[in-house]
Amino acid sequence: MELERRIENILKELTPETKPEEAIRIFRDLFKEAWGFAYADETINLQQIEDSTVGELTRLLKVIGRSKPPAGESFHVFYAKSPKKGGDTVRYRQRLVRYLINITDSIDLEFANFLVIVDYFGYWKLLVPVYRKEVERTRINVYTIDPAAGKFRTLVKNMAEVGRAIREKKRLTASDIKEIIDEHMQVRPLTEEFFRDYRRYYYRLKDEIKRLYGKELEEAYRGDLKKEIFVERATKTFAHTFLNRLMFVYFLQKKGWIVEKGTLRRDLRERVDVKNFVRWLYENYREHGGEFYRDYLRVLFLHAMNGPRGVTPAGTTRR
Repeated sequence: MELERRIENILKELTPETKPEEAIRIFRDLFKEAWGFAYADETINLQQIEDSTVGELTRLLKVIGRSKPPAGESFHVFYAKSPKKGGDTVRYRQRLVRYLINITDSIDLEFANFLVIVDYFGYWKLLVPVYRKEVERTRINVYTIDPAAGKFRTLVKNMAEVGRAIREKKRLTASDIKEIIDEHMQVRPLTEEFFRDYRRYYYRLKDEIKRLYGKELEEAYRGDLKKEIFVERATKTFAHTFLNRLMFVYFLQKKGWIVEKGTLRRDLRERVDVKNFVRWLYENYREHGGEFYRDYLRVLFLHAMNGPRGVTPAGTTRR
């Protein structure tokens, strides 16, 4: 875990205000510390880029690090700077990687001997071409490095695994490193760990609802089912619905879509953290009191996200 700690500490040096020159230094340190790569400083002439999409949306492109093979080609780390508007698209990323395949003589995406960091002014995306043996195809895995969110667990874990494999074998060729990256730099959207955690929290939530409100549900029910069956179904339904809504909110906040700051009162625009909105709500609950689900999350789920902007839901307090 020591390597993971060092990798995470380097990533935490990044902030949304970090300038490209400083970010390049940090990423050089990252690949030197994690994978033993050497520093490099080779700027690509943007005037020579024939692909118009890449040329128009790339402000800077350079090699900032590379492996140290005993012979032959190195494995390269590129750094690109691109505007958020137009640049943060699948099309641009695919065209950029295709261009880098050409200038590195990588033959094809399956044999790409590079990865590239794209700077989007406040956050970064690490693009890693990875060959997946189980489906016999190559894809571009994307790791988002967002200092505002501060969540690097998957990237830290995978980079550390690559680093340990490199240290075990030593003096590797570019193709050797590519094989290690293919094995350890997979990005799987939903993992077994996620499903285990979901199942665990689902049952904890269901059982707690039954403990707190089971008697009330039994007394209120007037249907034909046995009351214990009704309570079991009701608590299961609520637990599933709650967790699914909460995951959707986390998706929106990760994208920065949870709220438009321009629609907020002026005094809230600097206080609301759109990338950590649920935590911000919880901090308000701790400060102002009330019940976290009833007065905050339920209002968000059923009213704020289900009605016109700027309208305060009936029965709620506008804080």
